[in-house]
Amino acid sequence: MNIKNALVLCTLSSVFAGDLRAQGRIVELFDPAAPENLAAYHLHDCTASVIKEGKGDDEVLRIEYGHKVEWPSIKLTAEALNFSPDWSSKRYLAVTLSNPGREPVTVGLRIDSALDHRRGRQDTVSIDPSSTIRWLISIDADAGIIGMRGQPPVASDRGREIISTVNYPPLDNRAITHFQLFMPKPERSHTILLHKLNLIDYEHEGKQAFVDRYGQYNGTQWPGKISSDDELKSNAGTEAEFLKKHPMLSHYSRFGGWKDGLRQKASGRFRVKKIAGKWWLIDPEGYLFWSSGTTGVRAGGNATCVGRRRFCFNWLPEGDDPLAPFYSRGKNSSMDFFQANLQRKYGPDYLNTFYDVSIRRLQSWGMNTIANWSDEQVCRMRRVPYVIPIHIRAKSFVADSHRMAGLTKLKHFPDPFDPEYEESVAEHLRGMRDCIGDPWLLGVFVDNELPWTSAHPERDGPWVRIPVPALCVNGAETHIKRVLIAELRGKYKTVDALNKVWMTRFVSWDEMLEPLTLSGAQVKAAEKDILALEAMIAECYFRKTRDALKRCDPEILYLGPRFSGRFTPEVVAIAAKYCDVVSFNIYEYLPDMRQVDELALAHDFPVIIGEFHFGALDRGMFHTGLRKADNQAERARKYTEYVECAARASWCVGAHWFQYKDQPLTGRGDGENYNIGFITETDSVYPELSSAARELHLRLYETRAAHPNSDLRSNNAAPQ
Repeated sequence: MNIKNALVLCTLSSVFAGDLRAQGRIVELFDPAAPENLAAYHLHDCTASVIKEGKGDDEVLRIEYGHKVEWPSIKLTAEALNFSPDWSSKRYLAVTLSNPGREPVTVGLRIDSALDHRRGRQDTVSIDPSSTIRWLISIDADAGIIGMRGQPPVASDRGREIISTVNYPPLDNRAITHFQLFMPKPERSHTILLHKLNLIDYEHEGKQAFVDRYGQYNGTQWPGKISSDDELKSNAGTEAEFLKKHPMLSHYSRFGGWKDGLRQKASGRFRVKKIAGKWWLIDPEGYLFWSSGTTGVRAGGNATCVGRRRFCFNWLPEGDDPLAPFYSRGKNSSMDFFQANLQRKYGPDYLNTFYDVSIRRLQSWGMNTIANWSDEQVCRMRRVPYVIPIHIRAKSFVADSHRMAGLTKLKHFPDPFDPEYEESVAEHLRGMRDCIGDPWLLGVFVDNELPWTSAHPERDGPWVRIPVPALCVNGAETHIKRVLIAELRGKYKTVDALNKVWMTRFVSWDEMLEPLTLSGAQVKAAEKDILALEAMIAECYFRKTRDALKRCDPEILYLGPRFSGRFTPEVVAIAAKYCDVVSFNIYEYLPDMRQVDELALAHDFPVIIGEFHFGALDRGMFHTGLRKADNQAERARKYTEYVECAARASWCVGAHWFQYKDQPLTGRGDGENYNIGFITETDSVYPELSSAARELHLRLYETRAAHPNSDLRSNNAAPQ
């Protein structure tokens, strides 16, 4: 059985689940093709009409999706369509769909409840041309096995069914507000036919162990699956011979720069320079350098929770088993299959052997950077350039507050107005004293994916910017609150003057020092001030961070905070003033599918991509991660396309894959269990991805240097 997109696709029966209807276990939600419902549909870049289809002239809903927006959709709300919001008596929403077109089409389904208006449970499915499916998506309040975003497959023998076992985020299945069928970023218009919408039960097998002694899925076979300790040891010997025959690429300098490129003046440290219209890193010896690497080169940090999920595992080490140290017992028990497999494979000194092998792998694959979240031990081997992350220990303020799974979740932001802020940055860097002045240190990321904004304009109205929660959620105990109020007081002089602009009714400035509430209309009225306050925060944050780093090490490269999907052009422009290189985590199929390229070109700054990845489900994993591929071969192809696109971009100086190894099958601490590694839980290399990486890097510098008006090859002249 092959696993694909956490779904199981089975063969067709002519009538969908007629036996279930006879048993009274299907509830028809409503007839989607009823003409009276057409006016109740919320359509976003799509149209809906009722047509007759099939031999029986059955009426179905024809949905034509456009491609003018990223997520064209048809939304169906309980209020407008008068269906019951209480779905708690059933386990799945069943949607019967047809694709009348001549090419496969990807459709998404999202279900929202009153539990959290910002996040809905969703998945996507591909429908073949001229094909009909019934798609089941779980509506259990806590579907599946807790602690896993991707779930084990559910077998089906009831016709052409696709069963989605996603269980995240949680739903209140007694208070469903709406659901929608959407298309993810279509490049052209598509049509689908919606036949039926049902709520159904579905028999589940009893709880059975699905994880073997090596941390692998036990329900199917695939190339490279480990079946014995001897096989692990044999793989180690085979790989050692391969790495001996395929060492570091010959055109790389000692640091991984381009030996055949136009050499620059050696400074002994990494630096950044624009040459012939393209930004480049320059390695310590003066060679042109483009940073390609992977995050998470580490042995630890891979344990998965056992706890009440003991039934998931065929085996766990007990008593005096040599692997018992990797199984922590007690209230929060966990198992680290990865390190257990390393000991099985390399013996008691597995850690040193693993890091030595990892270095030789990176060099063989053509990777010249040990990227974020990697172990200090492998960085300090000083055989591959590395980056380090710094997380500031200064006081922070609440930058975002929202409800998730019935709980209030807070996201914090370091308070740059705290008098001790700069010293906190410097203290952290001094704590890594071996890195100061180290020529192998490529640069420093400070913080990670900070919450510059906390809403989406299409879903929640205007961007809710940092100053809004900084003003509303926090009190006078935070430095930032006092600074922001002082700024407003300096501009408006009196609170009455502010009230007229903001549409508020504050009695005094002191009242504003306490936590407060602003309506959407008031936020809109205060937008100009919010923009100005946001700029003030960004200026303070980036300037103080840069100054603290440079005082400790004037030559260190400040790589920024790794912006995620939530950033504004104004903040990025300020970051570019102070960062040597601005970093973004760009989880897209190509790196220019966001606004980053436009901003970098407009403001002329270099960019390093801190994270991206692709995953597939043909090797025993349950979740693809943030960007999907159909199989390992396509995963390798998408990796190559992404890095080549980044290398051609004049603004990009590097791209780092997330991450070195797959996440645990049963999930890390936050439930992520993605197939996103160059290696598996058993320390086995994915041959498709690693081979593609070596082939890519053999020509990467030539790809990067291609320019119509210059030749960046070495002419053996003196360094520039």
